Amino acid sequence: RTGALAPEIVLKIAAAGHRASLGSWASFFWSAVLGGWAIALVAWLIQSSGVVIGQIVLIWTLAFLVAVVGLDHSVSTTIEVLCAVLKSEVPFGHALVWLSAVLLGNIAGGVLITALLNYGQVRAGE
Repeated sequence: RTGALAPEIVLKIAAAGHRASLGSWASFFWSAVLGGWAIALVAWLIQSSGVVIGQIVLIWTLAFLVAVVGLDHSVSTTIEVLCAVLKSEVPFGHALVWLSAVLLGNIAGGVLITALLNYGQVRAGE
């Protein structure tokens, strides 16, 4: 409503949010597990690269992968769904259902899977 974005851009973001919110709770959850794991993998992998350009390439590559595959992430996809709610393309209650599945999936993927991988790596080194 502020004019910060052109109206056609807002409509495209809202349409993307509508598409992102189509599906079942389980589909949102499993997509978010993979999306959370991929984003957590970014933080894990950049520690292994001492070269800044390598870190930038890792960040861009994995973030691009999340977008291209269409995985859900509570940070990157929420703005699209929120825009769709504001444009009345997605009911608020459905957006909350979507957000609950995505948050839980991101926690499962980003924290649990990464913790298990780190634990396995430490145990293998003992």
